[in-house]
Amino acid sequence: GRCDGFRLEAVKAAGYYDTSHHSAGEDQLLCAAMRAAGYQIYQAPRLRYFLSVSDAQDTVWKLVRHLWLFGVKHPILVLRGGAGAGVVGTGAGANRRARMMLRASQLVSAPVYLLALAAALAGGPAWSWAGALAALFAWKGWIFARHIRAVGLSPAELVVFALLQPAFDYAYATGFARGVWLAASGSWAAGGASEPAG
Repeated sequence: GRCDGFRLEAVKAAGYYDTSHHSAGEDQLLCAAMRAAGYQIYQAPRLRYFLSVSDAQDTVWKLVRHLWLFGVKHPILVLRGGAGAGVVGTGAGANRRARMMLRASQLVSAPVYLLALAAALAGGPAWSWAGALAALFAWKGWIFARHIRAVGLSPAELVVFALLQPAFDYAYATGFARGVWLAASGSWAAGGASEPAG
Protein backbone atom coordinates (compact mmCIF):
# COMPACT_ATOMS: atom_id res chain seq x y z
CA GLY A 1 0.00 0.00 0.00
CA ARG A 2 0.94 3.64 0.35
CA CYS A 3 2.98 4.96 3.21
CA ASP A 4 4.80 8.08 4.26
CA GLY A 5 8.57 8.16 4.41
CA PHE A 6 10.13 10.71 6.75
CA ARG A 7 13.67 11.53 7.77
CA LEU A 8 14.05 10.76 11.45
CA GLU A 9 15.65 14.16 12.07
CA ALA A 10 12.53 15.85 10.61
CA VAL A 11 10.16 13.74 12.73
CA LYS A 12 12.23 14.53 15.83
CA ALA A 13 12.25 18.26 15.02
CA ALA A 14 8.45 18.13 14.64
CA GLY A 15 7.99 16.56 18.07
CA TYR A 16 6.97 13.12 16.73
CA TYR A 17 3.39 12.00 16.14
CA ASP A 18 0.55 13.53 18.13
CA THR A 19 -0.79 10.37 19.78
CA SER A 20 -4.12 12.00 20.65
CA HIS A 21 -4.98 11.58 16.95
CA HIS A 22 -5.15 8.23 15.23
CA SER A 23 -6.91 6.61 12.27
CA ALA A 24 -7.12 9.98 10.49
CA GLY A 25 -5.11 13.17 10.35
CA GLU A 26 -2.06 12.21 12.40
CA ASP A 27 0.16 12.27 9.31
CA GLN A 28 -1.10 15.73 8.30
CA LEU A 29 -0.45 17.13 11.77
CA LEU A 30 3.08 15.73 11.65
CA CYS A 31 3.64 17.20 8.18
CA ALA A 32 2.38 20.60 9.39
CA ALA A 33 4.82 20.48 12.30
CA MET A 34 7.67 19.52 9.94
CA ARG A 35 6.83 22.42 7.62
CA ALA A 36 6.82 24.73 10.65
CA ALA A 37 10.28 23.38 11.54
CA GLY A 38 11.55 24.34 8.07
CA TYR A 39 11.21 21.03 6.22
CA GLN A 40 9.42 20.41 2.92
CA ILE A 41 6.98 17.61 2.13
CA TYR A 42 7.21 16.06 -1.33
CA GLN A 43 4.96 13.66 -3.21
CA ALA A 44 5.97 11.02 -5.73
CA PRO A 45 2.84 10.78 -7.90
CA ARG A 46 4.46 8.55 -10.53
CA LEU A 47 5.19 5.74 -8.09
CA ARG A 48 2.80 2.83 -8.55
CA TYR A 49 1.08 1.42 -5.50
CA PHE A 50 -1.76 -1.00 -4.75
CA LEU A 51 -4.61 -0.47 -2.33
CA SER A 52 -6.81 -3.10 -0.75
CA VAL A 53 -9.81 -2.85 1.55
CA SER A 54 -8.84 -2.35 5.17
CA ASP A 55 -10.74 -4.33 7.79
CA ALA A 56 -11.46 -0.93 9.36
CA GLN A 57 -13.53 0.02 6.28
CA ASP A 58 -14.90 -3.25 4.90
CA THR A 59 -18.61 -2.76 5.73
CA VAL A 60 -21.05 0.08 5.09
CA TRP A 61 -21.33 0.78 8.83
CA LYS A 62 -17.54 1.00 9.19
CA LEU A 63 -17.40 3.38 6.21
CA VAL A 64 -20.07 5.59 7.79
CA ARG A 65 -18.10 5.66 11.07
CA HIS A 66 -14.87 6.45 9.22
CA LEU A 67 -16.50 9.31 7.29
CA TRP A 68 -17.78 10.70 10.59
CA LEU A 69 -14.21 10.56 11.90
CA PHE A 70 -12.90 12.37 8.81
CA GLY A 71 -15.55 15.02 9.39
CA VAL A 72 -14.39 15.50 12.98
CA LYS A 73 -10.73 15.70 12.00
CA HIS A 74 -10.81 18.16 9.09
CA PRO A 75 -11.76 21.33 11.03
CA ILE A 76 -9.31 20.37 13.77
CA LEU A 77 -6.49 19.89 11.26
CA VAL A 78 -7.12 23.20 9.52
CA LEU A 79 -8.26 25.45 12.38
CA ARG A 80 -6.13 24.15 15.27
CA GLY A 81 -3.52 21.79 13.89
CA GLY A 82 -1.82 24.12 11.41
CA ALA A 83 -2.35 21.66 8.56
CA GLY A 84 -4.25 24.03 6.28
CA ALA A 85 -1.43 24.22 3.72
CA GLY A 86 -1.38 20.44 3.32
CA VAL A 87 -5.16 20.04 3.30
CA VAL A 88 -6.48 22.94 1.21
CA GLY A 89 -3.45 25.06 0.31
CA THR A 90 -1.34 25.13 -2.83
CA GLY A 91 0.91 22.41 -1.40
CA ALA A 92 -2.01 20.03 -1.02
CA GLY A 93 -1.70 18.56 -4.52
CA ALA A 94 -4.42 17.83 -7.06
CA ASN A 95 -5.66 14.65 -5.38
CA ARG A 96 -6.11 16.27 -1.97
CA ARG A 97 -7.82 19.28 -3.55
CA ALA A 98 -10.20 16.89 -5.35
CA ARG A 99 -10.86 15.20 -2.01
CA MET A 100 -11.69 18.56 -0.46
CA MET A 101 -14.14 19.19 -3.33
CA LEU A 102 -15.84 15.92 -2.34
CA ARG A 103 -15.95 17.01 1.32
CA ALA A 104 -17.46 20.36 0.28
CA SER A 105 -20.14 18.50 -1.68
CA GLN A 106 -20.93 16.43 1.41
CA LEU A 107 -21.37 19.55 3.52
CA VAL A 108 -23.67 21.08 0.89
CA SER A 109 -25.59 17.83 0.42
CA ALA A 110 -26.84 17.48 4.01
CA PRO A 111 -29.04 20.60 4.01
CA VAL A 112 -30.08 20.08 0.37
CA TYR A 113 -31.53 16.65 1.22
CA LEU A 114 -33.50 18.15 4.11
CA LEU A 115 -34.78 21.09 2.07
CA ALA A 116 -35.77 18.82 -0.83
CA LEU A 117 -37.64 16.48 1.53
CA ALA A 118 -39.40 19.40 3.23
CA ALA A 119 -40.37 20.90 -0.15
CA ALA A 120 -41.70 17.54 -1.40
CA LEU A 121 -43.72 16.94 1.80
CA ALA A 122 -45.10 20.50 1.66
CA GLY A 123 -46.36 19.87 -1.88
CA GLY A 124 -43.89 22.19 -3.54
CA PRO A 125 -43.45 21.96 -7.31
CA ALA A 126 -41.50 18.84 -8.25
CA TRP A 127 -39.09 20.78 -10.45
CA SER A 128 -37.82 22.76 -7.42
CA TRP A 129 -36.75 19.93 -5.17
CA ALA A 130 -36.06 17.40 -7.94
CA GLY A 131 -33.96 19.98 -9.75
CA ALA A 132 -31.89 20.65 -6.62
CA LEU A 133 -31.29 16.92 -6.13
CA ALA A 134 -30.43 16.45 -9.82
CA ALA A 135 -27.90 19.30 -9.69
CA LEU A 136 -26.40 17.88 -6.51
CA PHE A 137 -26.04 14.38 -7.96
CA ALA A 138 -24.60 15.79 -11.21
CA TRP A 139 -21.93 17.59 -9.16
CA LYS A 140 -21.16 14.46 -7.16
CA GLY A 141 -21.13 12.38 -10.34
CA TRP A 142 -18.55 14.73 -11.83
CA ILE A 143 -16.42 14.42 -8.69
CA PHE A 144 -16.65 10.61 -8.66
CA ALA A 145 -16.40 10.02 -12.44
CA ARG A 146 -12.66 9.27 -12.57
CA HIS A 147 -12.78 6.90 -9.61
CA ILE A 148 -15.92 5.10 -10.78
CA ARG A 149 -14.27 4.41 -14.14
CA ALA A 150 -11.17 3.07 -12.38
CA VAL A 151 -13.13 0.80 -10.01
CA GLY A 152 -15.49 -0.48 -12.71
CA LEU A 153 -18.72 -0.70 -10.70
CA SER A 154 -21.55 -2.74 -12.21
CA PRO A 155 -24.87 -0.91 -12.83
CA ALA A 156 -26.37 -2.52 -9.69
CA GLU A 157 -23.35 -1.54 -7.59
CA LEU A 158 -23.56 2.00 -8.96
CA VAL A 159 -27.22 2.26 -7.87
CA VAL A 160 -26.36 1.03 -4.37
CA PHE A 161 -23.44 3.46 -4.22
CA ALA A 162 -25.74 6.35 -5.21
CA LEU A 163 -28.37 5.33 -2.62
CA LEU A 164 -25.71 5.29 0.12
CA GLN A 165 -24.63 8.87 -0.56
CA PRO A 166 -27.06 10.51 1.91
CA ALA A 167 -25.79 8.28 4.76
CA PHE A 168 -22.17 9.07 3.85
CA ASP A 169 -22.89 12.78 3.49
CA TYR A 170 -24.69 13.05 6.82
CA ALA A 171 -21.92 11.10 8.56
CA TYR A 172 -19.29 13.54 7.30
CA ALA A 173 -21.43 16.65 7.91
CA THR A 174 -22.32 15.73 11.51
CA GLY A 175 -18.69 14.83 12.20
CA PHE A 176 -17.61 18.15 10.72
CA ALA A 177 -20.00 20.02 13.02
CA ARG A 178 -18.49 18.21 16.01
CA GLY A 179 -14.98 18.96 14.73
CA VAL A 180 -15.75 22.68 14.46
CA TRP A 181 -17.03 22.66 18.04
CA LEU A 182 -13.93 20.80 19.29
CA ALA A 183 -11.61 23.15 17.41
CA ALA A 184 -13.45 26.24 18.68
CA SER A 185 -13.50 25.00 22.27
CA GLY A 186 -9.84 23.93 22.22
CA SER A 187 -10.68 20.37 23.31
CA TRP A 188 -9.25 18.86 20.14
CA ALA A 189 -6.33 17.01 21.72
CA ALA A 190 -5.91 14.34 24.38
CA GLY A 191 -8.42 12.03 22.78
CA GLY A 192 -11.15 14.64 22.42
CA ALA A 193 -11.63 13.65 18.79
CA SER A 194 -10.58 10.05 18.87
CA GLU A 195 -12.33 7.37 16.87
CA PRO A 196 -15.64 6.28 18.38
CA ALA A 197 -15.69 2.98 20.22
CA GLY A 198 -17.56 -0.03 18.87
